[in-house]
Amino acid sequence: MLNYTIEIPSVNSFPIKLNMCDSIDCPICEISLSDDYNIDLNAFEVDENTTIHCKDCDLKLNFKLVQV
Repeated sequence: MLNYTIEIPSVNSFPIKLNMCDSIDCPICEISLSDDYNIDLNAFEVDENTTIHCKDCDLKLNFKLVQV
């Protein structure tokens, strides 16, 4: 399984809503993970333990907060 980390620059601490995004796409195979997993980005929150697994390319997508 491949691992990939998305760094989110923010002045806020976790959890963070991803409602500023149009979709969450796999960086390897480019499918829309938010569509495949029916993720409502207006309500979906990520923290340091949030991972999404892409079944198409066996990628584990991790989220990391970078304080600005």
